[in-house]
Amino acid sequence: MPKATIADGTRHLNIYLGWALTISYWICWPVVSVLWYLALAVFFVVKILYWPVAFLLQPVFVFGRVVLNVLATPFRLLVRFQDLYIYLGFAAIVGVGGGLAVFGTYRFLYKVLSLESKPPEVPLRSAKQYREEKQQQRVKAEMPLLSPRHLSPGALSPGYMSMSDGTRRAGGTRGLLAHTILEEEDSDF
Repeated sequence: MPKATIADGTRHLNIYLGWALTISYWICWPVVSVLWYLALAVFFVVKILYWPVAFLLQPVFVFGRVVLNVLATPFRLLVRFQDLYIYLGFAAIVGVGGGLAVFGTYRFLYKVLSLESKPPEVPLRSAKQYREEKQQQRVKAEMPLLSPRHLSPGALSPGYMSMSDGTRRAGGTRGLLAHTILEEEDSDF
């Protein structure tokens, strides 16, 4: 009896595989052919339309390139100054780290050595003191700063009283219209 080999056992599988490939080829070939020629037709139409459309859209493409170049300019400048940027960035990081280390050391030593001084206590005012201070402020505010009596007391008669002094004492309005404007004229005549 002859020995059976692996090729003999799979021979019938190769026949079925061959038939399956042949049938699928004859089924798929018309579909693939139609799709292939359809794709060629579409590419031909696109190729014909590409040149006029590209010609008409050329200003848009040029404008887009200009805009992209303008937007990319800051990044090109950053590339030129990359070494300086890295150097300054590293210096900033080292500076911040050093500052934090000094701050932490100072804070630690300050607390360990008990160098904290208590802030001076501000004495609280009583209601009477508060009222007295407000009264003094009101008196100061009601006193005319540039009264004619204060400027030249000898030049005016003792009975002279300006309009602004009278309205202030009478408790009238405090606006600008309540003040009398006194002008002094120097004449050579």
